[in-house]
Amino acid sequence: MCKNSKNCLPEVVKKIGQLNLVGNIISHEWYKHIKTEAGRTDSNAILILGEIVFWYRPTEKLSEQTGLPLPPKKKFHSDMLQTGIDYYAQKFGFSEKQIRLALNNLIRLNLIKKELRTIQTKSGQKLSRVLFVEPIPETIKKISHPKKTEGFCQCNQSSGVEAEPSGVEAEPSGAKDAL
Repeated sequence: MCKNSKNCLPEVVKKIGQLNLVGNIISHEWYKHIKTEAGRTDSNAILILGEIVFWYRPTEKLSEQTGLPLPPKKKFHSDMLQTGIDYYAQKFGFSEKQIRLALNNLIRLNLIKKELRTIQTKSGQKLSRVLFVEPIPETIKKISHPKKTEGFCQCNQSSGVEAEPSGVEAEPSGAKDAL
């Protein structure tokens, strides 16, 4: 039992902290920057970008013999990630049209580039118009890490969101009063 309640973690927080969750990481900043041409947050594009970034994050493994980190490796075989509309449809339940709109928006925002290639399978079959995608790290960095001045986040000042001191996590608006 913890004597100082300010330093105690609630049991549910401890349990969630023990979960080894893996997968996509979506920056909260993306919701401010990844918008449709009409100015609405493009949640589909955000999810797809999170998936693309996941595939481009290098694997990190330790040597079983030494326990030291092994050199990082990529998770895909080609120079770019080979993917397809069907993959995103199955993973996220989006329609083909939703996926195409999201990918085109990510291209418009200079967050990814795509190539349609002709490839040859191991069995010798030629496939044309195979989709390959690649994130653009410089643009993703710009929208993921807002500029900081004197320890305060200079986040989208026109949004009415108050800047928090660096390293301070703010609760979502109304979180204490919810439900």
